[in-house]
Amino acid sequence: MTRLFRLLSPGITFAILGLIVFAESKWSWLHLRGGLVTVGLYALALQIVLSALLISAIDDLSGGGLWHRVGRGGGELLMISARPISFSRGLVEFYRRPFWPVCLLGFGLGASLSALAAGSFHETSLVGSVVFGPFGTHRSEAALGVILVLGAALLWWRGGRSYFGWTVGVSLAVMVGEIVFVPATNDHETIVGWSGLMIGLCLLRLLVMGTARIWSVGFSLHRPGEER
Repeated sequence: MTRLFRLLSPGITFAILGLIVFAESKWSWLHLRGGLVTVGLYALALQIVLSALLISAIDDLSGGGLWHRVGRGGGELLMISARPISFSRGLVEFYRRPFWPVCLLGFGLGASLSALAAGSFHETSLVGSVVFGPFGTHRSEAALGVILVLGAALLWWRGGRSYFGWTVGVSLAVMVGEIVFVPATNDHETIVGWSGLMIGLCLLRLLVMGTARIWSVGFSLHRPGEER
């Protein structure tokens, strides 16, 4: 299953380093010059570099043997991995269609960007600055919300379940990041707000998919002049 490990390595790498970013804020013995901005930049750079190194280091053995037999009856991840296409194209398909790969990738990316945004907007003090005053939204939340929506928009038409994976992964990371990195955060409001945004985006996608399917079925049933 070497090819599957190669394809999964970016998502796993991003997610693990994202968890380390969150844990770093609790390590009193580790202080990086530049604060959260440095942490976020280092984490983002490590995520990209280590992902590339792992992809290069793990040999591609997808041509036959055990891998070929396993790929015949596996799920969507195995099916995409076993397709006779170039690795670069397989990597795009792997992170554009299934749920879990892009969910892990989005979580790790969201963790790094949360640290970078909180540090860049100087929100590490007990007095936070907000935009959209009635909603109590921090500037870092607004910036990360834009990234979430832009990524969801890119996956809206071309993505499959990856749309939901991106939405869930990034939303969870930003939710945790705001609680961990921004002392002025109201934990309850943050959890409710980001959970609502996550669920809302997912429901919107499901609603559009359901409407399109009903429309296509109705159109095919009422198509004139069609006889069997």
